[in-house]
Amino acid sequence: MPTSLILKQRAPEPIIYDTEMTSVFQARNGWTETGNAGYYGPSKAKIVPTGIGNRIASYTFKDLEPGRYEVYAWWVASTNRAKDTPYTIYREGVAQPVVKVDQTINGSAFNLVGTYDLKPNDSLVVTNLATAGTATTYVTIDAIKLQKVGGVTGSKKALAEIERTVQAYPVPTDGVLYLSYPDVIAKKSTLRVISMVGKVVLQTRTLASNSVRLDLSAVPAGVYISRLTVEGPIQKDKSSFIVSGRRTYVDVFTRMINKAQEDDPDWSPIPDYYFYDFNAKATFELGPDDRLFFSGYYGRDFFNFADENFNFNFFWGNRVASARWAHQFNPKFFVNTTFSASNYEYEIANKLDIFSFSLTSNITDLTLQTDFEYVPNETHHLRFGASGTDHSFVVGRLEAGSEDGSVDVQAGNSYSGQEFGLYASHDWSFTPTFTLSYGLRLSGFRNEKTFMGLEPRVSANYRFNETLSLKASYTRMFQYVHLVSNSGASLPTDIWYPSSPGVKPQVSDQVAIGLTKLYKDKYLFSTEAYYKTMKRQLDLRDGAQIFGNPVLEEEFVFGKGESYGQEFYVEKKDGKTTGWIGYTLSWTNRTFPDINNGKTFPTRFDRRHDLSVVVIHELSKRLSTTATFVYGTGNAYSLPVQRFIFQDVPGEDYTVIPVYTERNSFRLAAYHRLDLGLVYKLRPKRGASDLTFSVYNAYNRRNPYFVYFETLKDEETEQITGFVAKQVSLFPVIPSVTYNFKF
Repeated sequence: MPTSLILKQRAPEPIIYDTEMTSVFQARNGWTETGNAGYYGPSKAKIVPTGIGNRIASYTFKDLEPGRYEVYAWWVASTNRAKDTPYTIYREGVAQPVVKVDQTINGSAFNLVGTYDLKPNDSLVVTNLATAGTATTYVTIDAIKLQKVGGVTGSKKALAEIERTVQAYPVPTDGVLYLSYPDVIAKKSTLRVISMVGKVVLQTRTLASNSVRLDLSAVPAGVYISRLTVEGPIQKDKSSFIVSGRRTYVDVFTRMINKAQEDDPDWSPIPDYYFYDFNAKATFELGPDDRLFFSGYYGRDFFNFADENFNFNFFWGNRVASARWAHQFNPKFFVNTTFSASNYEYEIANKLDIFSFSLTSNITDLTLQTDFEYVPNETHHLRFGASGTDHSFVVGRLEAGSEDGSVDVQAGNSYSGQEFGLYASHDWSFTPTFTLSYGLRLSGFRNEKTFMGLEPRVSANYRFNETLSLKASYTRMFQYVHLVSNSGASLPTDIWYPSSPGVKPQVSDQVAIGLTKLYKDKYLFSTEAYYKTMKRQLDLRDGAQIFGNPVLEEEFVFGKGESYGQEFYVEKKDGKTTGWIGYTLSWTNRTFPDINNGKTFPTRFDRRHDLSVVVIHELSKRLSTTATFVYGTGNAYSLPVQRFIFQDVPGEDYTVIPVYTERNSFRLAAYHRLDLGLVYKLRPKRGASDLTFSVYNAYNRRNPYFVYFETLKDEETEQITGFVAKQVSLFPVIPSVTYNFKF
């Protein structure tokens, strides 16, 4: 099954109004500029003496997208300010309850006034109707900020922004995929998918097509990676495009390092690794209620490791193309229909002396999906739809041969299956403080036999106040396409396999509960605990032969699993020094009657501790520094504890047989790395640019990728004298200089 990632909507960019915006700001009857420092932006704050309420200043929210917003106010604090300055929101001309703020404290920062359901031309009003605290007391007004929260509301903008994702299959053996995402109200929310080797596979800061100007940018154009992005109009105000591509060049420099160290017998060579990918998207506005989107992706990764006798190559990649039609029936009801085609493939190619072989698996999907959204009002948000996918699998294709032509073998298996689903969900805001989301999905799969399952989901969120919220959820999922992994191997042996009469769908149930706290609008804390049970888990029996095997299901064993843990997240959101700390403590175990004598054991990707720390410090307006530290417990795997030699006839060839103890009783060394950076903003005549100086893996940690055994032989007799385990690591310390430009 493709990796199940929930792409959470990133918090929209805040809307900020300031006093120089005369089209939305008005101040009547004697408001003047204050001489105090600490005001927002280029224009000074406005001030007036306290009085009877006849002096009014206001912001009108023109062209505002309807929705729920957190309203923040900025003021310049001083001892002669009122402690009960009145802020009033007017919704469709009706005044909401007055919020009184103490302007003697918490100055020069955005302070939360409240959360409101707003529409275009609603307004915020401040008057001088406040109690005098000193002989001369003033009220002041400066910038305000609107931060949208909650669900999508019906609008043309919502129609353009709703994106549908297509399934892309990650490398099964590239490491643990895990989610790093600050929940609820994190201002800098970002979804990242990070592989075991630290590579960011996916990051959701997606560029939106711009139909106004042509923008040529290279971000970044450095020593180790180059990226080029071009976007612009096809037809002004009607259609636009964006095309981007990138390629890493770390392999060029690691080869130089290996060459310089080739005379060192203790040197562990750095494998070659690089990737490239291309993205393209075109948007067409067919009319006021219809838009058409075309997108495509092609990416490939290459890994190679070689020594005197051993050559290991690993290639993998995704190809995706999609077309999406978005139609709006009215501002409250719209539909998205998507057709997509995707292909994932990986190949392992080895060479040992004169013999070579390659192992290949791939999966191709054709998907048709339609999704309806209905937003009758600000309290209810309904979603429903259907999808169907045709899967084609090539599992364990083996090609082997020799240089002299004496060996030529080809074998493999092909399968197919059809997956479908119907769903409906409802987001219900009972009150401004309590939200309930629930839904039901009917899923199914056809491959000689038809399987079906009901997948209920429910989540609730309760806000105790503007800074504290509690959430809880339950989810059931059926998995019809299985990732079959030899949980004890250190090298890649994973395949995708469909459900069949002999392999039933996997089922999981997960519950979670979490708490989020925002402190002084600067510090965000969240924690979430979860527990997940998994039935009908698949693994390979000890000694399984998966490549070129026509009866692959005979190698499968079935069991159960569980995963549980707790996630912690702390973020400092404002100030010259910002950053976050994320930590997860977790367990992932499996139990199979036919493996490990029925004893529970950790999976290969059981990661006890997972830590990430990011610090960003602004030295000046043009100079900033960054530091990132990551730590993760090493993967669990199996190693032979001893070997014995079996020889049927004296003098003939013999066989070395490894002896294993418990499954996954060893672990690779922990993965940890420190990255440092320095960013200097330049001042070009056109556009914007900066120089970035960075150091990847600053203390030169050789993190493990996999372990293999080298056979030791007597130079004269060629007899085996022993075996030694060797670790293959990826990148050493890598300094770089990057020039980013945009014009």
